[in-house]
Amino acid sequence: TVQQGVAHIRPGRVDGIGGICGAAAGGLEMGEAEGRARVLLAKVRDAADQLGGLHLWQRLVTGCVEESPSRGVHFLLRVTDGPNLGNTVLAARPNPSADHGKDVLFETRGQGGWFVAAPSAGRTHQSGKPYRIIRGGPSTTPAFTVAERDALYAAFRVADEMPPPPAAQAVPQVAAPRRDRPTAEGDILPGDDINQRASWDEILDRWTRGQV
Repeated sequence: TVQQGVAHIRPGRVDGIGGICGAAAGGLEMGEAEGRARVLLAKVRDAADQLGGLHLWQRLVTGCVEESPSRGVHFLLRVTDGPNLGNTVLAARPNPSADHGKDVLFETRGQGGWFVAAPSAGRTHQSGKPYRIIRGGPSTTPAFTVAERDALYAAFRVADEMPPPPAAQAVPQVAAPRRDRPTAEGDILPGDDINQRASWDEILDRWTRGQV
């Protein structure tokens, strides 16, 4: 349990704990707003409202919410009726000087992922500041169906600023030359040339006589 994990935190020895996501943790997922994206949460809320999911947003933000030392926000949730997604970037913006050319704004931790959980502190973060719970706790982690989870993530994706990937270029198709016409002026196909010089009966007859 979380309480047992917290009991093992010892300053100078163990400074923090992590939360494992996915099926092993009862369907746990974590949606993260990076510190730089905190100002965009109002936009996500409006998007949830426009998509008909305001009630889902309210369940998420009043359930179990943590704050990281860099002012990022962790929203914990459980998926009740289907598989968890893997770690997924929901929204980003271009930044040529950043890793992979982008700044991540919103992302998730799911199947195969994990996150640092409150009340980790000390060496857990380069700032030395603690992770803290700002709303609810593990016992108030909200549960969502797969469809509800996907609707929530769709609202976060509205903040994405990345340009669409370039369209795939079609490979030009070269038509095979027709056998009923020359390939170029004055030329004929090899098979047609053979057919004009001799019949197959003549060729086979010459072959049996050792003349080919």
